[in-house]
Amino acid sequence: MMVDFLAQIPDPGAGTAPPGADRFLLITEWGAWILTGLLFIGLLVHVARIVMSRQQGQGVDLGGLGWWVAGCIIFGSAATFISVLTGS
Repeated sequence: MMVDFLAQIPDPGAGTAPPGADRFLLITEWGAWILTGLLFIGLLVHVARIVMSRQQGQGVDLGGLGWWVAGCIIFGSAATFISVLTGS
């Protein structure tokens, strides 16, 4: 029966981290904080540029804001990918 076969598959468990894995996690955590700060500063810069363009009566270029959104999506997916790999 198929159910009996599936019941016999051993569970490998969570495993153990290799030596030095804590340093890798520290670097990725620092990188996450730095990227979060850079994305926040980038948002402030883009909003300031939009406000200045509107005050001067010029057209508003939202292309930079689109790149900012793309950066947020990439950063968000990378953080999820790393958390899945590290099991945290």
